[in-house]
Amino acid sequence: RGLAVKAIVRSAEKLKSSTRNDLLQVIQGSILDLSAAELAGHIQGCCAVVMALGHNLNFMDLFVRNHTMVTKATRLVCAAAAMVRLDSGRPLRFVKLSTGGARNPDGSDNVSRGLAERVFIACMSSLLPPWSDSIKALQHLGSVGNQHPYLEWCAVRPEWFRDGPAAELVVSPTVRSLFAETGTRMDSIAAFMTDLVTKD
Repeated sequence: RGLAVKAIVRSAEKLKSSTRNDLLQVIQGSILDLSAAELAGHIQGCCAVVMALGHNLNFMDLFVRNHTMVTKATRLVCAAAAMVRLDSGRPLRFVKLSTGGARNPDGSDNVSRGLAERVFIACMSSLLPPWSDSIKALQHLGSVGNQHPYLEWCAVRPEWFRDGPAAELVVSPTVRSLFAETGTRMDSIAAFMTDLVTKD
């Protein structure tokens, strides 16, 4: 969309050649290896942060590897945002890709979810550490982000991912059932998150 972008990626080699252009600055490394001050240095001059960090659905990520990386990265972005002052005087936008299994911190999901689904989510968050990680990250945004004068945030909580071209999304502050048959196309999620950054 003609915007300059800084991308912090764990493996620059995995980026498609079609994504490389003069407006893209690639910074290779793990966000978790940065201090808040270092991350603030990267954020300075930007109007928004988009985070799509998450766990892979394999045995190592589900049960062995870092189970708190999403929460740690979320805390780090919030801490870095406190150090950044945008020239426009507007808050820094933080758009985070989350999951439909994470509750809205304002409690509104309890109205739209049935008892069986709430019990299922409670059980899965106890059994699967990455699921619990996503929930805790969103809870941190709800507790800290709403009181942060230099940060405005949005957590995008799609249903399960599916391939296919972008299609129109139904946007709601509350989630539909986790067991919805439709799923959400990944290209649609990317387009919607970009809209959140670029449009008022």
